[in-house]
This record gives sequence, C-alpha cells and structure tokens, in this order.
Amino acid sequence: MEIKQTELDMIEKSRRQIHEIIDKRFDELVQQLSGGEQIYDSAGRIEKTYSLNIADMLCKGKKPAAVIFPDGSEIAVKTWRQTAQVLLQKCNDDHAMHPELMAISRITNGRIRAILSSTGEGMDWPMMIDEGLYFESKFDTESMLRVIKQRIFDVVGYDYDGIQLRVYDPKLESADLPAFERDNEPFPEKESAAPGMTMD
Repeated sequence: MEIKQTELDMIEKSRRQIHEIIDKRFDELVQQLSGGEQIYDSAGRIEKTYSLNIADMLCKGKKPAAVIFPDGSEIAVKTWRQTAQVLLQKCNDDHAMHPELMAISRITNGRIRAILSSTGEGMDWPMMIDEGLYFESKFDTESMLRVIKQRIFDVVGYDYDGIQLRVYDPKLESADLPAFERDNEPFPEKESAAPGMTMD
C-alpha cells in the first residue's frame, strides 16, 4: 500500500510531539530529584548548584554565577557564553585533550554551520578557544550546554562528571523588568574571528 506524503508528515509530526511530551516529563522528574544545593550569596541572592551532567535541562531561564571544577576551584561568570568559554578552555588546557580538540575541529559541524573550526570563518559568533580553535557560540543555553557535552566533550573523551554550575534565577530579583529582558541573554555584536578577541 502506498503511503502519501501528507500521511508521512502527520506521522513525523506526531512522533515529534510525543518525544517533546516525554522529554518534558523526564526533565520535570530530573528537576524534582536534582533540586541542586541551594545557597545565598553575599547579597542575599539565592543560587543553586547543578552538575554539568544535567545542567542543560535545568538552566533554562537561569543566569550563571560560577563554574566549579572537581578540585574545588571555581571561576566566576556572568553570561552563558563566558560559561562556554571557561568549560572549553579548561578542556583545551588538558595536554591530552588539546590535540583531540584540534583534530575534531575539522569535522564537527552542526546542521548549517561548523561547531568547532580552525578559523571563525562561516560562524555567526565565533569564540576563540585557542590559536586555530574556534567555537560557534550562537546557541540558546540548553542547546549550547548539550552541544559542548555531547558533540565535543563526549567525542574527545573529556571527563566532566565532577564539573558543576552555580546559577540563579534573575526573575526573583528583576520582577519589575519586562519578561523578554528577564529571560533572554542578548547576543553580542558579531565578533571578529581574529586572534585576541575577547568575550563580553
């Protein structure tokens, strides 16, 4: 029996909707089971700490405060792009990981653009990780963390189990701001791909 294209489209649409429902339910379950360690900073702001393993599912709408490494060291951050750069540079600083990152920079692509590259050419917002190593940083928070873990760290064999992210909810401190200002981290101007570029 011949299946019409419209029927196939409906089946695929239903498949996507079912996956979205299942993903949402599991995300809610993970959030319930992984409430994260809650602390108050010096200004009284409520911050929670999540393992990088599950952070992509829990950090939507949140702002980062610090990246915490297994040895107890931490680096303060203010944006998710800074968070991405800290994570990637820490991986790159590992002498065993650097050549692996350079190797996959020639083959790690997304649907329409490179994720890692030896130059920033063709990227929307290239982020320099090292000389000859650039990351495409134009992602929403959840996608960026997932890409870093699954498309980069998992591929090169970088152990990120002990890495944690400390985050806070800006809506709790900025209830008087319009929703679009509270929930979205504005993208910066397009960065030059030239060496020596800095992050916001």
